[in-house]
Amino acid sequence: MAHITGQRGKAGENIVSSFFLSKGINTFSPDASSSRDLMIEIDGKFYGVQVKTVSRVDSGTSKRRRYRFYVKRNSKEGDYDPKKVHIYCFVVLNKFNGLVLFEINKGNRSAYYYYEDQITFESQDKSFKKLLKNLQLAKV
Repeated sequence: MAHITGQRGKAGENIVSSFFLSKGINTFSPDASSSRDLMIEIDGKFYGVQVKTVSRVDSGTSKRRRYRFYVKRNSKEGDYDPKKVHIYCFVVLNKFNGLVLFEINKGNRSAYYYYEDQITFESQDKSFKKLLKNLQLAKV
């Protein structure tokens, strides 16, 4: 039987892949374990994607409910290389069956935090448009 963390991660990858496909963006999954969960192709250019998935709010010290996404590989390997992993996709599973927020990997963060009220369809669309703009694309 698969471990729940692995199932949650695979569910997040499938949600992200479906999102990109619904926008006309080809997605590819690596056959072997790597730093990239997905590859996407936009206008003949390929981008590595790392998907991080959570299903509950962080139990940290913040007074507001928030979701935390760790983006360090581990203490030995450090950050995901921005030349290999260009895009982070953060999936919240317990909100409308999976909303995705998008960020460009700048290689200088260990975690991203989003407050519960920031996880909306509007923020998903806004972060996707910002991603496309940052990838210097007018439209997909």
